[in-house]
Amino acid sequence: MQDEARIFARRIGWFVLVGFLIRLAYLLWLQYSGSFMIGDAIVYHMEGNSLADGNGWRNVIVYKRFGIIRQTAGHPPLYSYWLALWSFFGMRSTLSHQIASAFLGSSSIAVVGYVARKIRGNTVGLIAAAIAVLHPSFWSWDGMILSETLAILASASLLLFFVSSTQFKSNRWYILGGVLAGVAILSRAELLMAIVLLTLGVLILQRSRTAVKHAAIMAGVAIVVLTPWAAYNTARFDRFVPLSNSAGVTLAASNCADVAGQYAGRWSYFCAVEAAERVTKKWAIEHPQEIPNTSISPNWQTDFPNAKISDKVPTVHQYLKMNEAVVDGLLRQDTVEWIKQHPRYFIKSVAIRIGRVTGLYKPTNQMRSDVIPEGRRKPVAFAAWYLYFALLPFVAYGFYKIFRESKQHFLTLIAPLATSLFVVATTFGNTRYRAIAEPTLAITAAVGLFYFGQAVIRRWHTQRQ
Repeated sequence: MQDEARIFARRIGWFVLVGFLIRLAYLLWLQYSGSFMIGDAIVYHMEGNSLADGNGWRNVIVYKRFGIIRQTAGHPPLYSYWLALWSFFGMRSTLSHQIASAFLGSSSIAVVGYVARKIRGNTVGLIAAAIAVLHPSFWSWDGMILSETLAILASASLLLFFVSSTQFKSNRWYILGGVLAGVAILSRAELLMAIVLLTLGVLILQRSRTAVKHAAIMAGVAIVVLTPWAAYNTARFDRFVPLSNSAGVTLAASNCADVAGQYAGRWSYFCAVEAAERVTKKWAIEHPQEIPNTSISPNWQTDFPNAKISDKVPTVHQYLKMNEAVVDGLLRQDTVEWIKQHPRYFIKSVAIRIGRVTGLYKPTNQMRSDVIPEGRRKPVAFAAWYLYFALLPFVAYGFYKIFRESKQHFLTLIAPLATSLFVVATTFGNTRYRAIAEPTLAITAAVGLFYFGQAVIRRWHTQRQ
Protein backbone atom coordinates (compact mmCIF):
# COMPACT_ATOMS: atom_id res chain seq x y z
CA MET A 1 0.00 0.00 0.00
CA GLN A 2 2.84 2.40 0.80
CA ASP A 3 4.45 1.74 -2.58
CA GLU A 4 1.10 2.32 -4.25
CA ALA A 5 0.67 5.62 -2.39
CA ARG A 6 4.17 6.75 -3.39
CA ILE A 7 3.53 5.88 -7.04
CA PHE A 8 0.26 7.82 -6.97
CA ALA A 9 1.92 10.82 -5.31
CA ARG A 10 4.70 10.81 -7.91
CA ARG A 11 2.19 10.68 -10.76
CA ILE A 12 0.12 13.46 -9.24
CA GLY A 13 3.31 15.50 -8.97
CA TRP A 14 3.80 15.14 -12.71
CA PHE A 15 0.20 16.20 -13.30
CA VAL A 16 0.76 19.31 -11.18
CA LEU A 17 3.92 20.14 -13.11
CA VAL A 18 2.17 19.74 -16.47
CA GLY A 19 -0.75 21.82 -15.19
CA PHE A 20 1.60 24.59 -14.12
CA LEU A 21 3.36 24.55 -17.50
CA ILE A 22 -0.02 24.79 -19.27
CA ARG A 23 -0.83 27.79 -17.11
CA LEU A 24 2.50 29.43 -17.92
CA ALA A 25 1.92 28.85 -21.63
CA TYR A 26 -1.52 30.42 -21.25
CA LEU A 27 -0.03 33.43 -19.48
CA LEU A 28 2.59 33.87 -22.19
CA TRP A 29 -0.13 33.70 -24.83
CA LEU A 30 -2.07 36.37 -22.94
CA GLN A 31 1.03 38.58 -22.85
CA TYR A 32 1.65 38.02 -26.56
CA SER A 33 -1.96 38.66 -27.55
CA GLY A 34 -2.26 41.78 -25.40
CA SER A 35 -3.19 40.87 -21.83
CA PHE A 36 -5.82 43.08 -20.26
CA MET A 37 -7.81 43.17 -17.06
CA ILE A 38 -11.45 44.01 -16.55
CA GLY A 39 -13.79 44.48 -13.59
CA ASP A 40 -12.88 42.57 -10.44
CA ALA A 41 -9.45 41.65 -11.80
CA ILE A 42 -8.43 45.32 -11.72
CA VAL A 43 -9.60 45.55 -8.12
CA TYR A 44 -7.71 42.44 -6.98
CA HIS A 45 -4.52 43.47 -8.77
CA MET A 46 -4.55 47.04 -7.44
CA GLU A 47 -5.65 45.89 -3.99
CA GLY A 48 -2.69 43.55 -3.71
CA ASN A 49 -0.28 46.37 -4.50
CA SER A 50 -2.09 48.82 -2.23
CA LEU A 51 -2.03 46.43 0.73
CA ALA A 52 1.67 45.79 0.18
CA ASP A 53 2.21 49.56 0.35
CA GLY A 54 0.54 49.66 3.77
CA ASN A 55 -2.60 51.52 2.67
CA GLY A 56 -5.04 49.14 4.31
CA TRP A 57 -8.42 48.14 2.94
CA ARG A 58 -9.54 51.16 0.98
CA ASN A 59 -11.48 51.21 -2.28
CA VAL A 60 -8.64 51.36 -4.78
CA ILE A 61 -10.81 52.40 -7.72
CA VAL A 62 -12.47 55.26 -5.84
CA TYR A 63 -9.11 56.49 -4.60
CA LYS A 64 -7.45 56.34 -8.00
CA ARG A 65 -10.29 58.06 -9.83
CA PHE A 66 -11.50 60.58 -7.27
CA GLY A 67 -8.85 60.83 -4.57
CA ILE A 68 -11.36 59.80 -1.89
CA ILE A 69 -10.25 57.36 0.82
CA ARG A 70 -13.21 55.01 1.24
CA GLN A 71 -13.01 52.00 3.52
CA THR A 72 -14.06 48.82 1.76
CA ALA A 73 -14.83 45.16 2.37
CA GLY A 74 -16.02 44.40 -1.13
CA HIS A 75 -14.99 40.77 -0.91
CA PRO A 76 -13.33 38.36 1.56
CA PRO A 77 -9.65 39.19 1.99
CA LEU A 78 -7.57 36.07 1.40
CA TYR A 79 -6.97 36.30 -2.35
CA SER A 80 -5.94 39.96 -2.12
CA TYR A 81 -3.61 39.11 0.75
CA TRP A 82 -2.03 36.39 -1.38
CA LEU A 83 -1.34 38.90 -4.15
CA ALA A 84 -0.14 41.44 -1.58
CA LEU A 85 2.48 38.94 -0.37
CA TRP A 86 3.94 38.82 -3.88
CA SER A 87 3.72 42.59 -4.22
CA PHE A 88 5.53 43.04 -0.90
CA PHE A 89 8.54 41.21 -2.36
CA GLY A 90 8.53 43.40 -5.45
CA MET A 91 6.46 41.23 -7.80
CA ARG A 92 3.79 43.81 -8.52
CA SER A 93 3.12 43.45 -12.23
CA THR A 94 0.10 41.87 -13.87
CA LEU A 95 2.23 38.91 -14.95
CA SER A 96 3.55 38.42 -11.41
CA HIS A 97 0.04 38.24 -10.00
CA GLN A 98 -0.98 35.86 -12.77
CA ILE A 99 1.91 33.57 -11.85
CA ALA A 100 0.92 33.84 -8.18
CA SER A 101 -2.55 32.65 -9.16
CA ALA A 102 -1.06 29.84 -11.27
CA PHE A 103 0.61 28.40 -8.15
CA LEU A 104 -2.78 28.23 -6.44
CA GLY A 105 -4.46 26.76 -9.50
CA SER A 106 -1.80 24.09 -9.94
CA SER A 107 -2.16 23.06 -6.30
CA SER A 108 -5.85 22.35 -6.84
CA ILE A 109 -4.91 19.61 -9.33
CA ALA A 110 -3.33 17.54 -6.57
CA VAL A 111 -6.21 18.09 -4.16
CA VAL A 112 -8.83 17.11 -6.75
CA GLY A 113 -6.82 13.98 -7.55
CA TYR A 114 -6.63 12.94 -3.90
CA VAL A 115 -10.35 13.52 -3.32
CA ALA A 116 -11.18 11.27 -6.28
CA ARG A 117 -8.69 8.67 -5.03
CA LYS A 118 -10.41 8.61 -1.64
CA ILE A 119 -13.76 8.08 -3.35
CA ARG A 120 -12.89 5.42 -5.92
CA GLY A 121 -9.19 4.59 -6.05
CA ASN A 122 -6.00 5.54 -7.87
CA THR A 123 -7.25 5.33 -11.44
CA VAL A 124 -10.19 7.65 -10.78
CA GLY A 125 -7.85 9.98 -8.91
CA LEU A 126 -5.57 10.27 -11.93
CA ILE A 127 -8.53 10.79 -14.30
CA ALA A 128 -9.87 13.60 -12.11
CA ALA A 129 -6.42 15.19 -11.91
CA ALA A 130 -6.14 15.00 -15.71
CA ILE A 131 -9.46 16.83 -16.06
CA ALA A 132 -8.22 19.52 -13.67
CA VAL A 133 -5.04 19.84 -15.75
CA LEU A 134 -6.82 20.23 -19.08
CA HIS A 135 -10.13 21.93 -18.32
CA PRO A 136 -10.12 25.72 -18.98
CA SER A 137 -12.67 26.10 -16.17
CA PHE A 138 -9.77 25.33 -13.83
CA TRP A 139 -6.88 27.27 -15.37
CA SER A 140 -8.44 30.24 -17.16
CA TRP A 141 -9.12 32.16 -13.93
CA ASP A 142 -5.40 32.28 -13.11
CA GLY A 143 -4.66 34.49 -16.08
CA MET A 144 -7.67 36.67 -15.35
CA ILE A 145 -6.45 37.40 -11.77
CA LEU A 146 -9.72 36.40 -10.15
CA SER A 147 -10.41 34.81 -6.78
CA GLU A 148 -12.05 31.86 -8.54
CA THR A 149 -8.66 30.17 -8.67
CA LEU A 150 -8.46 30.29 -4.86
CA ALA A 151 -12.14 29.33 -4.54
CA ILE A 152 -11.50 26.12 -6.51
CA LEU A 153 -8.57 25.21 -4.26
CA ALA A 154 -10.56 25.99 -1.09
CA SER A 155 -13.58 23.98 -2.29
CA ALA A 156 -11.43 20.98 -3.24
CA SER A 157 -9.66 21.13 0.14
CA LEU A 158 -12.99 21.03 1.97
CA LEU A 159 -14.03 18.02 -0.09
CA LEU A 160 -10.79 16.25 0.80
CA PHE A 161 -11.32 16.88 4.50
CA PHE A 162 -14.92 15.68 4.53
CA VAL A 163 -14.40 12.54 2.42
CA SER A 164 -11.55 11.64 4.79
CA SER A 165 -13.37 12.56 8.01
CA THR A 166 -14.57 9.02 8.76
CA GLN A 167 -10.94 8.08 9.37
CA PHE A 168 -10.34 10.88 11.89
CA LYS A 169 -10.37 9.80 15.52
CA SER A 170 -8.53 12.63 17.27
CA ASN A 171 -10.09 16.04 17.98
CA ARG A 172 -6.95 17.61 16.53
CA TRP A 173 -8.17 16.75 13.05
CA TYR A 174 -11.38 18.68 13.65
CA ILE A 175 -9.44 21.65 14.99
CA LEU A 176 -7.53 21.57 11.71
CA GLY A 177 -10.87 21.25 9.90
CA GLY A 178 -12.11 24.37 11.68
CA VAL A 179 -9.03 26.28 10.55
CA LEU A 180 -9.60 25.05 7.00
CA ALA A 181 -13.26 26.08 7.16
CA GLY A 182 -12.36 29.58 8.37
CA VAL A 183 -9.71 30.00 5.68
CA ALA A 184 -12.14 28.77 3.01
CA ILE A 185 -14.76 31.32 4.06
CA LEU A 186 -12.13 34.07 3.93
CA SER A 187 -11.53 32.93 0.36
CA ARG A 188 -15.14 33.03 -0.80
CA ALA A 189 -18.14 33.95 1.35
CA GLU A 190 -20.47 31.41 -0.24
CA LEU A 191 -18.28 28.57 1.03
CA LEU A 192 -19.90 29.21 4.41
CA MET A 193 -23.08 27.70 3.00
CA ALA A 194 -21.13 24.80 1.50
CA ILE A 195 -19.55 24.06 4.90
CA VAL A 196 -22.96 24.09 6.58
CA LEU A 197 -24.29 21.64 3.98
CA LEU A 198 -21.21 19.43 4.29
CA THR A 199 -21.57 19.33 8.08
CA LEU A 200 -25.31 18.64 7.91
CA GLY A 201 -24.61 15.72 5.58
CA VAL A 202 -22.30 14.16 8.15
CA LEU A 203 -24.73 14.78 11.03
CA ILE A 204 -27.68 13.32 9.12
CA LEU A 205 -25.83 10.13 8.24
CA GLN A 206 -23.94 9.55 11.51
CA ARG A 207 -26.54 10.78 14.04
CA SER A 208 -24.19 10.54 16.99
CA ARG A 209 -23.03 12.74 19.84
CA THR A 210 -19.48 12.36 18.62
CA ALA A 211 -20.41 13.85 15.24
CA VAL A 212 -22.14 16.77 16.98
CA LYS A 213 -19.05 17.33 19.15
CA HIS A 214 -16.76 17.33 16.12
CA ALA A 215 -19.05 19.78 14.31
CA ALA A 216 -19.03 22.06 17.36
CA ILE A 217 -15.23 21.99 17.51
CA MET A 218 -14.97 22.91 13.84
CA ALA A 219 -17.53 25.71 14.19
CA GLY A 220 -15.78 27.18 17.23
CA VAL A 221 -12.35 27.16 15.59
CA ALA A 222 -13.76 28.61 12.36
CA ILE A 223 -15.33 31.48 14.31
CA VAL A 224 -11.97 32.17 15.96
CA VAL A 225 -10.30 32.31 12.53
CA LEU A 226 -12.97 34.69 11.20
CA THR A 227 -13.13 36.97 14.24
CA PRO A 228 -10.13 39.25 13.47
CA TRP A 229 -11.49 40.15 10.02
CA ALA A 230 -15.04 40.65 11.32
CA ALA A 231 -13.80 42.79 14.24
CA TYR A 232 -11.66 44.89 11.91
CA ASN A 233 -14.62 45.50 9.61
CA THR A 234 -16.99 46.31 12.46
CA ALA A 235 -14.54 48.89 13.82
CA ARG A 236 -14.17 50.55 10.41
CA PHE A 237 -17.83 50.65 9.45
CA ASP A 238 -19.43 50.99 12.89
CA ARG A 239 -21.67 48.11 11.80
CA PHE A 240 -21.34 44.33 11.94
CA VAL A 241 -19.68 43.23 8.69
CA PRO A 242 -18.55 39.61 9.18
CA LEU A 243 -17.18 39.02 5.68
CA SER A 244 -18.01 41.52 2.94
CA ASN A 245 -20.49 44.20 1.96
CA SER A 246 -20.92 43.71 -1.77
CA ALA A 247 -24.24 41.85 -1.71
CA GLY A 248 -26.21 45.06 -2.17
CA VAL A 249 -24.57 46.19 -5.39
CA THR A 250 -24.66 42.63 -6.76
CA LEU A 251 -28.40 42.35 -6.16
CA ALA A 252 -29.05 45.84 -7.52
CA ALA A 253 -27.15 45.07 -10.74
CA SER A 254 -29.18 41.95 -11.48
CA ASN A 255 -32.72 42.96 -10.52
CA CYS A 256 -34.07 45.73 -12.72
CA ALA A 257 -36.03 46.19 -15.93
CA ASP A 258 -32.86 46.55 -18.06
CA VAL A 259 -31.85 42.93 -17.38
CA ALA A 260 -34.13 41.38 -19.99
CA GLY A 261 -34.13 39.97 -23.52
CA GLN A 262 -30.67 38.71 -24.47
CA TYR A 263 -29.41 40.03 -21.12
CA ALA A 264 -31.96 38.07 -19.07
CA GLY A 265 -30.34 36.35 -16.12
CA ARG A 266 -27.25 38.52 -16.36
CA TRP A 267 -26.40 41.89 -14.79
CA SER A 268 -26.32 45.55 -15.77
CA TYR A 269 -23.86 48.24 -14.74
CA PHE A 270 -26.51 50.90 -15.36
CA CYS A 271 -28.94 49.18 -12.98
CA ALA A 272 -26.37 49.38 -10.21
CA VAL A 273 -25.66 53.06 -10.94
CA GLU A 274 -29.36 53.97 -10.95
CA ALA A 275 -29.94 52.11 -7.69
CA ALA A 276 -26.94 53.82 -6.08
CA GLU A 277 -28.25 57.23 -7.11
CA ARG A 278 -31.72 56.37 -5.85
CA VAL A 279 -30.62 55.22 -2.38
CA THR A 280 -28.18 58.12 -2.01
CA LYS A 281 -30.89 60.70 -2.61
CA LYS A 282 -33.23 58.87 -0.25
CA TRP A 283 -30.56 58.74 2.46
CA ALA A 284 -29.81 62.44 2.06
CA ILE A 285 -33.47 63.32 2.56
CA GLU A 286 -33.97 61.04 5.57
CA HIS A 287 -30.62 61.81 7.28
CA PRO A 288 -29.67 65.41 6.50
CA GLN A 289 -27.46 65.57 9.58
CA GLU A 290 -25.35 62.66 8.27
CA ILE A 291 -24.80 63.96 4.74
CA PRO A 292 -21.07 63.82 3.98
CA ASN A 293 -19.33 66.96 2.83
CA THR A 294 -20.09 67.22 -0.88
CA SER A 295 -17.82 70.14 -1.61
CA ILE A 296 -15.65 69.48 -4.66
CA SER A 297 -12.36 71.14 -5.41
CA PRO A 298 -12.67 73.59 -8.35
CA ASN A 299 -9.82 71.80 -10.11
CA TRP A 300 -11.08 68.22 -9.50
CA GLN A 301 -11.04 67.52 -13.24
CA THR A 302 -7.37 68.51 -13.42
CA ASP A 303 -6.46 66.48 -10.34
CA PHE A 304 -8.40 63.42 -11.51
CA PRO A 305 -8.50 63.48 -15.32
CA ASN A 306 -9.66 59.85 -15.47
CA ALA A 307 -12.79 60.55 -13.45
CA LYS A 308 -15.95 60.08 -15.50
CA ILE A 309 -18.60 61.82 -13.41
CA SER A 310 -21.96 62.73 -14.87
CA ASP A 311 -23.62 66.12 -14.49
CA LYS A 312 -24.94 64.87 -11.11
CA VAL A 313 -21.60 65.53 -9.43
CA PRO A 314 -22.89 66.29 -5.91
CA THR A 315 -24.89 63.03 -5.78
CA VAL A 316 -21.94 60.98 -7.02
CA HIS A 317 -19.50 62.62 -4.65
CA GLN A 318 -21.93 62.20 -1.76
CA TYR A 319 -22.33 58.49 -2.61
CA LEU A 320 -18.58 57.97 -2.70
CA LYS A 321 -18.18 59.51 0.75
CA MET A 322 -20.94 57.43 2.37
CA ASN A 323 -20.14 54.52 4.65
CA GLU A 324 -19.87 51.50 2.35
CA ALA A 325 -21.71 49.25 4.81
CA VAL A 326 -24.59 51.75 4.95
CA VAL A 327 -24.75 51.82 1.14
CA ASP A 328 -24.78 48.02 1.03
CA GLY A 329 -27.73 47.85 3.40
CA LEU A 330 -29.64 50.51 1.47
CA LEU A 331 -29.07 48.75 -1.83
CA ARG A 332 -30.27 45.44 -0.39
CA GLN A 333 -33.44 47.07 0.92
CA ASP A 334 -34.02 48.83 -2.39
CA THR A 335 -33.61 45.58 -4.34
CA VAL A 336 -35.93 43.64 -2.04
CA GLU A 337 -38.60 46.28 -2.56
CA TRP A 338 -38.15 46.05 -6.32
CA ILE A 339 -38.44 42.25 -6.24
CA LYS A 340 -41.65 42.49 -4.19
CA GLN A 341 -43.11 44.71 -6.90
CA HIS A 342 -41.94 42.37 -9.70
CA PRO A 343 -42.29 38.79 -8.35
CA ARG A 344 -42.85 37.20 -11.77
CA TYR A 345 -39.67 38.79 -13.09
CA PHE A 346 -37.68 37.40 -10.17
CA ILE A 347 -39.05 33.85 -10.51
CA LYS A 348 -38.34 33.84 -14.23
CA SER A 349 -34.85 35.27 -13.64
CA VAL A 350 -33.99 32.53 -11.14
CA ALA A 351 -34.76 29.85 -13.72
CA ILE A 352 -32.79 31.66 -16.44
CA ARG A 353 -29.78 32.24 -14.17
CA ILE A 354 -29.55 28.55 -13.30
CA GLY A 355 -30.10 27.68 -16.96
CA ARG A 356 -27.19 29.89 -17.97
CA VAL A 357 -24.53 28.33 -15.73
CA THR A 358 -25.74 24.80 -16.43
CA GLY A 359 -25.79 25.35 -20.19
CA LEU A 360 -29.53 24.76 -20.53
CA TYR A 361 -30.43 28.34 -21.51
CA LYS A 362 -28.98 29.94 -24.63
CA PRO A 363 -25.52 28.37 -24.27
CA THR A 364 -24.04 30.31 -27.19
CA ASN A 365 -25.23 33.57 -25.67
CA GLN A 366 -23.67 32.55 -22.35
CA MET A 367 -20.36 31.77 -24.06
CA ARG A 368 -20.37 35.26 -25.55
CA SER A 369 -21.21 36.84 -22.20
CA ASP A 370 -18.16 35.09 -20.72
CA VAL A 371 -16.12 37.07 -23.26
CA ILE A 372 -17.94 40.40 -22.95
CA PRO A 373 -18.28 41.70 -20.29
CA GLU A 374 -16.56 39.04 -18.14
CA GLY A 375 -13.21 39.23 -19.96
CA ARG A 376 -12.60 35.56 -20.76
CA ARG A 377 -10.82 35.12 -24.10
CA LYS A 378 -13.18 33.76 -26.76
CA PRO A 379 -11.23 30.55 -27.62
CA VAL A 380 -10.89 29.77 -23.91
CA ALA A 381 -14.52 30.52 -23.10
CA PHE A 382 -15.83 28.36 -25.93
CA ALA A 383 -13.37 25.51 -25.20
CA ALA A 384 -14.43 25.50 -21.54
CA TRP A 385 -18.08 25.13 -22.49
CA TYR A 386 -17.44 22.46 -25.14
CA LEU A 387 -15.52 20.35 -22.64
CA TYR A 388 -18.22 20.95 -20.02
CA PHE A 389 -20.88 19.60 -22.38
CA ALA A 390 -18.67 16.64 -23.35
CA LEU A 391 -18.20 15.66 -19.69
CA LEU A 392 -21.78 16.32 -18.55
CA PRO A 393 -23.12 12.79 -19.31
CA PHE A 394 -20.24 11.29 -17.34
CA VAL A 395 -20.92 13.72 -14.47
CA ALA A 396 -24.51 12.47 -14.29
CA TYR A 397 -23.39 8.82 -14.47
CA GLY A 398 -20.71 9.45 -11.86
CA PHE A 399 -23.23 10.99 -9.46
CA TYR A 400 -25.48 7.96 -9.94
CA LYS A 401 -22.68 5.48 -9.18
CA ILE A 402 -21.48 7.44 -6.15
CA PHE A 403 -25.04 7.65 -4.79
CA ARG A 404 -25.34 3.87 -5.10
CA GLU A 405 -22.00 3.25 -3.38
CA SER A 406 -21.76 5.90 -0.65
CA LYS A 407 -24.43 8.32 0.54
CA GLN A 408 -21.81 10.28 2.50
CA HIS A 409 -19.62 10.84 -0.54
CA PHE A 410 -22.69 11.81 -2.55
CA LEU A 411 -23.81 14.40 0.02
CA THR A 412 -20.25 15.71 0.27
CA LEU A 413 -19.86 16.22 -3.47
CA ILE A 414 -23.31 17.72 -3.94
CA ALA A 415 -22.76 20.47 -1.32
CA PRO A 416 -20.54 22.81 -3.41
CA LEU A 417 -22.77 22.29 -6.45
CA ALA A 418 -25.92 23.12 -4.49
CA THR A 419 -24.20 26.18 -3.02
CA SER A 420 -23.09 27.38 -6.43
CA LEU A 421 -26.60 27.05 -7.88
CA PHE A 422 -28.09 28.89 -4.90
CA VAL A 423 -25.65 31.78 -5.33
CA VAL A 424 -26.41 31.94 -9.05
CA ALA A 425 -30.18 31.84 -8.42
CA THR A 426 -29.99 34.79 -6.03
CA THR A 427 -27.49 36.91 -7.99
CA PHE A 428 -26.96 36.37 -11.72
CA GLY A 429 -26.01 33.71 -14.25
CA ASN A 430 -22.27 34.20 -14.20
CA THR A 431 -20.13 31.19 -15.18
CA ARG A 432 -17.54 32.33 -12.64
CA TYR A 433 -19.98 31.53 -9.84
CA ARG A 434 -19.78 27.86 -10.81
CA ALA A 435 -16.11 27.80 -9.80
CA ILE A 436 -16.57 26.20 -6.37
CA ALA A 437 -18.46 23.35 -8.07
CA GLU A 438 -15.72 22.60 -10.63
CA PRO A 439 -13.90 20.09 -8.35
CA THR A 440 -17.20 18.22 -7.88
CA LEU A 441 -17.80 18.15 -11.64
CA ALA A 442 -14.27 16.90 -12.35
CA ILE A 443 -14.45 14.17 -9.70
CA THR A 444 -17.89 12.88 -10.69
CA ALA A 445 -16.90 12.99 -14.38
CA ALA A 446 -13.83 10.91 -13.52
CA VAL A 447 -16.00 8.33 -11.75
CA GLY A 448 -18.38 8.22 -14.71
CA LEU A 449 -15.53 7.85 -17.20
CA PHE A 450 -14.01 5.05 -15.11
CA TYR A 451 -17.19 2.99 -15.03
CA PHE A 452 -17.93 3.73 -18.68
CA GLY A 453 -14.43 2.56 -19.58
CA GLN A 454 -14.90 -0.61 -17.57
CA ALA A 455 -18.17 -1.34 -19.37
CA VAL A 456 -16.54 -0.82 -22.77
CA ILE A 457 -13.64 -3.12 -21.88
CA ARG A 458 -15.99 -5.85 -20.60
CA ARG A 459 -18.07 -5.68 -23.76
CA TRP A 460 -14.95 -5.82 -25.92
CA HIS A 461 -13.73 -8.93 -24.06
CA THR A 462 -17.18 -10.54 -24.39
CA GLN A 463 -17.25 -9.94 -28.13
CA ARG A 464 -13.76 -11.40 -28.56
CA GLN A 465 -14.76 -14.54 -26.75
